[in-house]
Amino acid sequence: NNKTLNGFNQSGKKITISHIWDTKGIYNIKVKAIDYRYAESDWTTFEVNMPKINIYNPILQKILKILERFPFFNILLFCYLFF
Repeated sequence: NNKTLNGFNQSGKKITISHIWDTKGIYNIKVKAIDYRYAESDWTTFEVNMPKINIYNPILQKILKILERFPFFNILLFCYLFF
């Protein structure tokens, strides 16, 4: 079980969250929105199929693990790359 909170965002804004799976397989993703008044949307579920990709670079593996453990770095990296 993995839970990621993203903070408050403007209505209609696209949000990107990433995750790294260690095992090939089909995973169910479950999401919902909560606004600053704590009103909640219904749950939405979708399925993703993850192939196993082997990364042999130990430095890159460490970076990916850090990005997985600290989602804030994902946001910073995304903003740096795309804005």
